[in-house]
Amino acid sequence: MTARAGDESERDRQILNRPGDADPRYSRSRTVFRYLLAVVILAILFMVVPLADVFAVLQSVRPGYLFVALCISMLVQWLIAVRLRLVVRALGVDLSTGELFAINAATRFYGLFLPGGNLTGIAVRFYKMSGDSGQYAATAVTLVSERIIATLTLCLLGLVFWFLAPPAGSPWLALVMFAGLLATTFLFALLMGYVSLPFSIPVNQGGRLREGMGRIRAAVGVMQALSTRTLAEVFALSILIHLISVIAFMVIAFSLGMNVSFVTMGWIRSGLILATMIPISVSGVGLREFAALLLFEDFSNEEAVAFAFLVFIVTVLAFGLLGGLIEARRLLTR
Repeated sequence: MTARAGDESERDRQILNRPGDADPRYSRSRTVFRYLLAVVILAILFMVVPLADVFAVLQSVRPGYLFVALCISMLVQWLIAVRLRLVVRALGVDLSTGELFAINAATRFYGLFLPGGNLTGIAVRFYKMSGDSGQYAATAVTLVSERIIATLTLCLLGLVFWFLAPPAGSPWLALVMFAGLLATTFLFALLMGYVSLPFSIPVNQGGRLREGMGRIRAAVGVMQALSTRTLAEVFALSILIHLISVIAFMVIAFSLGMNVSFVTMGWIRSGLILATMIPISVSGVGLREFAALLLFEDFSNEEAVAFAFLVFIVTVLAFGLLGGLIEARRLLTR
């Protein structure tokens, strides 16, 4: 990296992550609050569904199915890294698929004990990706665009599956997914320049902020110049990721003797993922289980919570532990 490029990267870092923007005491208080909230959520959950009953269901689990689900989950994580690579390559961020896979794993590791859901994940990924590449504005645009596309696809496919096999109860999930689809479609259209805001966002006269916003706009401009083929590949990968993830969820259900169709699991997965996006817990703990109680109408509460617990182990905890090993190796070989 040239001296000029290094100076520009440092200015971008200062603009996007200024130390004075957040009071450390407020940040600590917010973290403690989220931990306490996660504990309260779990306490309420186990008042509704006794923990002993959940463990009784888990005793019948078939480990072979979980191993298959774990292998499928790791394949999904690799495909997520491939999708991210398509976007970062277009924006000029020089990171390989393997490096992105390792960054995603490390992000999951920190997410195991840092509250905040997807917001924490984005922050950790931004820190690690921009630290390796030095391209802060491009990294910020990459992460935002990747999250928008992933959530848009999640809501769209969830709605399709819901209409193919709607549950007997209230259509609340369909309404949530429809609202999510509208919001992410608008954000995607805004990002790609298909629509524009009816007002302009004022920028202070400060040179650093104006210069940083200029770099972000330049990165957005590159994003808007993505070829139709690249966009199609990103969306196709997002669809494939959801479909393969549905298979992993089905295998987890089979491990408990729960017979759930592919179509039904298609919208159940969307509902579970959307629930864990709420940034009030640690790795979605508690939120995932409560969502499962609402979504699995044909199964007992104990089975629903046991399923959500296994989903956490297979798709979150296992990948996070791998990320911990990757981080330990990185620190030891510095």
